[in-house]
Amino acid sequence: MVLIERDVRRLGTTIKKIMEYMVTAEKELKSNRRKLEAAEVPKKSVQAMQDQLQVLKMLPNKTAEAARLDKLQPAQETDDQHFDRLLQKSRGDQTE
Repeated sequence: MVLIERDVRRLGTTIKKIMEYMVTAEKELKSNRRKLEAAEVPKKSVQAMQDQLQVLKMLPNKTAEAARLDKLQPAQETDDQHFDRLLQKSRGDQTE
């Protein structure tokens, strides 16, 4: 009878340890699932950026000359320069 009681206690202890292990494993599983779900967000963002890059690659490229001309700033004439030019023009008209 003593042996049976001792075996029953051992089985109870074993069952308790197994239950604790299962709870720990379930928590770890949930944690890993959350990590996987969190990793999906950047993965989707990277995929979206790759898709946009493919679209941009399909757009026509500017020629080197057109790109260079786009970078050039148009010359801005100041008021003084404008009036000097008009004055010179009017003087030139009078001398002719």
